Amino acid sequence: MDYQETLLSAKMLSCRDEYPIKTFNNIFEMNKTGEHTVSTRWCVFIAMIMAMTISTMAQNTGTPNTTWFDANPNATSFTISTADELAGLAVILPRGNGGIFTGKTITLANDIDLSVYGEGTASNQGRGWLPIGNSFRPFTGTFDGAGYVIKNLFVNHAFGSAIGLFGVISQGSVRNLGLENVNITANSTVGSVTGQIQSGSIINCYSSGTLKGNIVVGGLVGDLRNSSITNCYSIATVYGNNVVGGLVGEIWRTGSVTNCYSTGTVAGKDNVGGLAGSVTSGNITSSAALNLSVSGNDFVCRVAGLGKEDFIISNNVAFSEMSNDSGAVFSNDGDLCGEDITAKQLQTASGFPTPLTQDPWTYEPGKLPGLFGNTVDMPEHIVE
Repeated sequence: MDYQETLLSAKMLSCRDEYPIKTFNNIFEMNKTGEHTVSTRWCVFIAMIMAMTISTMAQNTGTPNTTWFDANPNATSFTISTADELAGLAVILPRGNGGIFTGKTITLANDIDLSVYGEGTASNQGRGWLPIGNSFRPFTGTFDGAGYVIKNLFVNHAFGSAIGLFGVISQGSVRNLGLENVNITANSTVGSVTGQIQSGSIINCYSSGTLKGNIVVGGLVGDLRNSSITNCYSIATVYGNNVVGGLVGEIWRTGSVTNCYSTGTVAGKDNVGGLAGSVTSGNITSSAALNLSVSGNDFVCRVAGLGKEDFIISNNVAFSEMSNDSGAVFSNDGDLCGEDITAKQLQTASGFPTPLTQDPWTYEPGKLPGLFGNTVDMPEHIVE
């Protein structure tokens, strides 16, 4: 009998102290006859681990689960703990006449791995994740990540529009959420958290990975309309053609970005910026463009590529050695390019806009500000 068989046998026999085992002293006790027996407390621990493993395998099947909502659709709060339950949210939204989650909150109970809806699976006709909400049935509630992380979001939809974890959010919000190892390829209005948000808010969120699109592509949000992004960051790499930003593709209609930063490489052709590709009647304040490179041909600058119609871009900093690898020069608009900040200055709090070193951010010298009690490692291009 090997070690795993021994433990399984112990569990099957109700982990009774009388059951004799003859090896592995650290988890065994000795009974009155001198034989080694499984400690009751270890049996309980082993049983719990086995149950958790089996439960996780059973719950993530690649088939959307809506039972968490169907059991009590009139409730005002719901909890999601599996990839299947999260996928169920996209299935529920088309029901009724819209607004099904208005005034309701959905909260994550733990980290979620979306690999079961990822590359190589049959999900969404082989395209990967089906975004939650669209222009006809947007998400209108509150999604609270509770500081947890959603990993391995994958979408490959060459002609897709409004693509992200969420497709379209209207008068809703996402907060306290991390998205790691995002891999999205689509056509337009592309972002890790959401492709488009209207009259809503994104608060205390971050993203990492790679996003590729054609038009209106951002590391966190694609299209920001009458909405706000506050205390967020993206270290994702972002590629596109027109209106491409490290944090958000396009800001317009009084949209705002406040107390945010980005560090990933951004590359496009026109309207390209470290934080935003284009700002129309919107604003960016107290934020940092810390990208290694922001590349494009026309209307390219470190904070935002293009600003028009009463835009406000103020109190922002930008990495002084940021390059435009296309060979073109950055715009000479000081507001669009931000205040120069060197790698040396960024090793201390004085190098950042003050709000980025205060609550809810976690900051320590030599690191980038982080969320949920964690700091972020300084990227190689900023290490002093």
